[in-house]
Order: sequence, then structure tokens, then C-alpha cells
Amino acid sequence: MTRTVFARWVAPAILTGLALLLYLVTLSDVHTFDALSYIRDVDGRTGFFFHPHHLLYSPTGWLFWQSWRAVGYDGNSELALKVLNALIGAGCGFALYQLVWRLTTHVPAALATAGIFLFSYATWYFAVEVEVYLLALVWLILALYLLVEMVTAPRARTAPLLGLTVGAAALYHQTNGLLAPVAVIAVLLAPMHNAARLRALIVCGLVAGGLVGLGYAIVGVGINGYRTLGQMRNWMFFFIETGWWGHATRDRWTDLGAGLGNTISTQGALPYWIGIVVLLLLGASAARRWPRIVAIAAAWIVIYGVFFVWWEAENIEFWIGTLAPLWLLLGLAVASIRPRGLGHAASALALAGVLLLATHNYLIVERRGDAAFDLQRQISGQVRDLTTPNDLILSPGGVMELYLPYYEARPNVRTLNGVLFETNGDLQQTFDRLRADLATSLHAGLTVLVGREIMQLPPEIRRRYEVPQERLDAFWRPYRDALEPAVVHKGETYFWRIPSAQELAQRDGWRWTSFDWGWQALNVATSDFGGEWCFDPRSDPILLSPLLALDASSVEAVEVTMSTRAQGQSAQLFYAGSDGMILDERSVRWELEGDGLPHIYRMRLQEAPGWNGTVTGLRLDPIEVGDETAATRTCIRQVRLVKTDTSAATGS
Repeated sequence: MTRTVFARWVAPAILTGLALLLYLVTLSDVHTFDALSYIRDVDGRTGFFFHPHHLLYSPTGWLFWQSWRAVGYDGNSELALKVLNALIGAGCGFALYQLVWRLTTHVPAALATAGIFLFSYATWYFAVEVEVYLLALVWLILALYLLVEMVTAPRARTAPLLGLTVGAAALYHQTNGLLAPVAVIAVLLAPMHNAARLRALIVCGLVAGGLVGLGYAIVGVGINGYRTLGQMRNWMFFFIETGWWGHATRDRWTDLGAGLGNTISTQGALPYWIGIVVLLLLGASAARRWPRIVAIAAAWIVIYGVFFVWWEAENIEFWIGTLAPLWLLLGLAVASIRPRGLGHAASALALAGVLLLATHNYLIVERRGDAAFDLQRQISGQVRDLTTPNDLILSPGGVMELYLPYYEARPNVRTLNGVLFETNGDLQQTFDRLRADLATSLHAGLTVLVGREIMQLPPEIRRRYEVPQERLDAFWRPYRDALEPAVVHKGETYFWRIPSAQELAQRDGWRWTSFDWGWQALNVATSDFGGEWCFDPRSDPILLSPLLALDASSVEAVEVTMSTRAQGQSAQLFYAGSDGMILDERSVRWELEGDGLPHIYRMRLQEAPGWNGTVTGLRLDPIEVGDETAATRTCIRQVRLVKTDTSAATGS
């Protein structure tokens, strides 16, 4: 084996093979919100399978997953998508090595470039996660090759291929439209005459624009069925206008620091960044040796960097692609350090830094992807244990709203952010929908779990939507007394619960102090709560209980505490059997005191007609006829089911 073959192929193969092995043994079982969204879209080919901001990601992942299924794999897409990212991450590292080696023939410089890329936290973590930007990175690296070719030795193929990579990068992530000005600068810097420059600009632009236009036309017109430019525009750019992304950095330079720091490592990144800066300064002569390459790399970093500082400075996802040309500059700098002794020392330092970074980040990535250490997974597991699949879960949002349906089979999840998005930020409509969801679920006999952050908003939600805390407090005030701690972790309550009707019936029944507990009122007017449930009845007023499953033999009597001003009337309690029918043959009736004062009415049920088997619901007719005025005003304070005394029945 010649030294050239070893330097060109064997050395990078060993490095990227090691990286791929580390990626595969640290595949993440903890996912971001976006990752679980992508998995679900690929699994079902639904939702944003053709997401307008990364149009080709899900179809590419789906095809890769289908190739597994063709040879017998029967799992969902999660593992396939993670492995695809791992392969892409390792492959891009190999490509960076090749680019630096071709320019410098300096093995330590190429190893340092590929190593810092492969073992930085951002690349490593997203290579073991389900992440859209890794697939876009393929086209960014290819574009970097072609940009270097354009500014050094352009050929007839360079402009059309550059246009192809710019277009494909944009189809894999819309933000890579930022490559267009980088490509323009590269053509302007290219060593060619003006006519050739103009021709290259036209060809590159036509290929890139045509590819992007074709992709969006096929999906927008052919698949989604849009017929107007307005429909296309709304689909392509809706996410930019949701308020979820894009934050100016005024007073947020710490976010920029966190984003850059976490790109290298989430812990102790500063020494590595200091080392990178030192190597760049020591190898500053690279700017004289490769002036056009340095210029185009710097232009890329500035253009992408300025945008992502505004877009989301702390998000390491975007810095992966933004810093790709920086790692190229690092390799050129290491290869340019003189004198030779200092160069050898710098190369050794760079390689040692790569090994330290790999060791350092291994433990961080491994722990970050272990579900046993993920608080959200622990909490979602507790939610599963406390609920049935149909129970309503009002989640604080974020990844929890996807963990619950995906991992815990709890699909009935609603979030404040989600409902605000549905109502275009209309707070009153949002509260009306949430109130209706609560009422519907409670009436169905379900339990409701309420996340603490849907009651006390964290700052990032207020930044997206105008939700005054006082209005949120007013919404939750009627429910506060009903809430019981449910999911508690290390002394902190993350979820509260409103008990189901079945639980309340088995305790002391219902006390109406501030809301209806899922009971439905028919033929009543001006219903309100103030320590009891008061209303002005119309003719034949009805109160319907939530769904129940009571063993009739376990209940001895019912007590109804109520008051009415209606004179000479009676009340009636119906109890439905397993067929759900409401019949006079399954009811008890009693005469009312019409003095407007509270009275406790107790009826023995064991002797009542039809009180047997399973009781699936109650219906209370509080009076016979009302006149819709205060003259027949009626208030219900409590319905209590008195349990059978089993100890007396057994003689104990």
C-alpha cells in the first residue's frame, strides 16, 4: 500500500468508520419535537409528509425505510431514519477529509477537519437523532466542493452542478436558499472573463430556480392540488409567519454564545473554541495561499451566520451547516502553519483535540439519548399509568404532546399553543375550545390531566402569542378546587387531574361550587355557579350526568341537596341501565319544599324500582316546570351516593 493510498483512502475510512460505529452505538431514544413529527409523518405518509420547508426530507426517509421493509424489516421508520442520519453524518465527514486533502495533501489537517466535524456535539447528536438538516448537509458539502472549484479552476460542468446542489439543498431545507448569494459571490470571484461569468450566473440560476420551482410545482399543484399563487405562497411560507421562529438578538447574545458553544459540546466547549481560534490565527497565511477559497468560505459563514443569529441563534441544528466552511478554513490553517516545528506541534494539538472531543462527547451524547435520564419520558410514563387511552390530557406543549401519543398510546392531547395556532391566536376562541374539550371529556366519564405550564405559562409561550397570565388565571379559576396533584417528580407537580365521574360517584358524589363537573343542563336559563349550581328553569329542566359504570348493589341511597322557589312541585331522579335508556320504571320521585332554602332529600335506592345491575348514567329533573324567571330559581348543591354498609350485611 502506497503512502498516497493510505493518506487518500485508508486514513479517512478508519476515522469515519470509527465515527459511524460510535454513532450506531449511541442512537438516541430521546427525541425532539421535530424528530417525532418527522417519524409520524414518514410512518403514516400524512401531515407534513411533503413539508414545505424541507420538501424532500420525509420522502427520502420513507424510501430508505421501504428499502429495509423490502428485505424483511417490520418495524416503524424510527430506526431507519436514525441510521440514515448516521450514515449521512459519517459520509459528510469523509467528504470533508477528501476536500481538505485534495487542496493540501496534508493528512493531519484533513483529519483535524473531518474529526472536529464528526465529533462535535451538533453533528454527533443529530447523526444519532431523526433530524432533517443532516440530509441537507449532503448538498451543502457538495456545494462547498463546487464553490471551491468555481473560485479555483471552473469547468463547463461547474455552474450547472452548482445550480443543482443549491436547488437540492433548498428542497431539503428552505433556509438553504441562502446558498444563492454565496454562489453569486463565487462566480464573481471565479478566474474567468466577464462573458463567462454572466453565462455561469445564468446557467447556475436557471438550474437552481428550475429545480426548486419544479419540486414545489409537483407537490403544490400535482399532489396538494393548489390552483392559485396565493395558495402556493401560503403553503410555502406559512411557518415563517406563525411566530414560532425568528428572534432578533438584541440583548440575547448569550443565546448566540450558547448556540456556538453547544455546537462543539454542551459541556466545556470553551477550551475547544480557544484551540480552534488559535489554530486559525497561527495559520492565517492560508488567506494568501488560497485567497479565493478563504473569501468564499468567509462569505458563506457571514451570510448564513447573520441569518441564523436572527432566526434562532441558540439552535445547534442550523450551526451544523453554517460552520461547514469554517472547518474547511481550519484544515487550510493547520496545513499553512510555519515553521515546520510549529506546524508539527499544531497538527499534534489538533489531532489530540479531536480525540479528546470524541471521548468527551461520547458520554454526553450517550446520556442525552438514554430515555432513562429523560425527564419528559419519565413524566409521560407516569401520565400513562394514571390514564386510559381516551382521557383528555392538556399538555404544556413541546415534545410532551408527541411523546404521549407516540410512546404511551395517549392520543387525546391538547395544548394551548396548538389551539392558539388553530384559532390564529384568538384567545377567546381558544378558551372556548378548551372549555368545550373539558366539558365533553368529563361528560364522557373521562379523567382530565392538566399540565402545570398550561396554567402558568413559561416566557417562550408568551413570546409567541399574547396570552396575559391574568386571563389564563381567570379561565382556570373555576377548575382550581377540582384539581388534584397527579404526576409528581422530586417534589414538583407537573400534572394535576380532574377526577372522572366514576371516581366522584364512588367517593361522595358531586358538589357544584364553581363548574358543572361534566353534567349537562337542558331547558335552563341564566345558569351560574357561586358555591352551588343555580339556574332559572324552563319547562321540564334536565341535568344529565356523565357516563358511569356503577354497581347498583354498592349504593344504598341517594342524597340530593338543593333549593327551589317553585311551589308545589316534585323532583325526579332517573338511572339508566346498561342499555342507556331513561325510563319512568327506573326512577324515584320526591316532593319539594318551595321556600328557596336548601334541603337534603334522601331516597333509599335498594328498594327503588329498577335499581339493579349496572347504572350507566343519572338524570335529575330538579323541578317539573319553570317559568324562566327568579320565581322558580333552583339551586343544586350536591348529589351524594350513599354506599351500602357491607360490614353490616356480612355481620362483621
